[in-house]
Amino acid sequence: MKAPEQSGAFLFAALRDRALVLKYYCMNRLLAVLLLCAAPGRACAVENMSPPAWTAKTCYIEGDWLYCAGKALGASDEKQARALARDAAFEELRKFLRVQDLEGLDAAPHESFLQGEKGRFDAYALIRADYAAASDFSHKSSEASLEKLKELQAEQKADMDSRQAIVLEMRRDEERMSALEAESAKIRERIAAVSEKAAENICAGMTTAEVKRLLGEPSVSENIEDRLFLNYGQYWVALQSGVVACLIKTADFKGKRSSCSRKQLKVTKPFFANDGAVGARNVMPSGTRRR
Repeated sequence: MKAPEQSGAFLFAALRDRALVLKYYCMNRLLAVLLLCAAPGRACAVENMSPPAWTAKTCYIEGDWLYCAGKALGASDEKQARALARDAAFEELRKFLRVQDLEGLDAAPHESFLQGEKGRFDAYALIRADYAAASDFSHKSSEASLEKLKELQAEQKADMDSRQAIVLEMRRDEERMSALEAESAKIRERIAAVSEKAAENICAGMTTAEVKRLLGEPSVSENIEDRLFLNYGQYWVALQSGVVACLIKTADFKGKRSSCSRKQLKVTKPFFANDGAVGARNVMPSGTRRR
């Protein structure tokens, strides 16, 4: 009966010794890898094993936690690879929550994985945040973004209204200027027409009624003592005792100091004779009347 017991004890001791040998063997291999990686000028594979399942995901919910994974492939060194993967994970979290900024949300690195060879590393980073807190953060950020959008839209509308008002006022100014130019042109045409008509038709000796019948009502009339001055565009018709004495150009009109000089008499064609005598018919030597 003792032989089986001894045999079992021997087997247990053998298995234990073999497990110890395997343990020491693995430790020695690990130590050798670490020494090889630490040796100057040497590179080796880092964590060169199969990637965990989360590396194939972006964002997922597990229990009360929201996880987001990021990756950086082909980085030149380990530190750069890990930093890029971590940044990519936070970017995935921003996309998932549809926010621009994660400030105020407690999200932190949870796990990482790195593999590669000298000069080329692939890194994966996993971050996590409380799902309820992340959901509430996303909702508040959306509301804030919506309010900001409304403010921007209101500012844009106010700016557009202001621009439209300016454009409308400019158009009104253009219309007013066009109307003024048209009115000014009509006034110039009227002045030119009545001036020409006065120069062609007014004769010394005409009565006030005859002048008005030919030219219409004057623009301005002035009574100075026994003289009456009627304005027709570029000319003033000077009447002495109720009859035309001469035409005075507007530029030469001096109010009560105005008088019919020889200069003014020359513009009253019908009575300035060739010899300069006032009151004679202005007749050309050929017998034709000078206009």
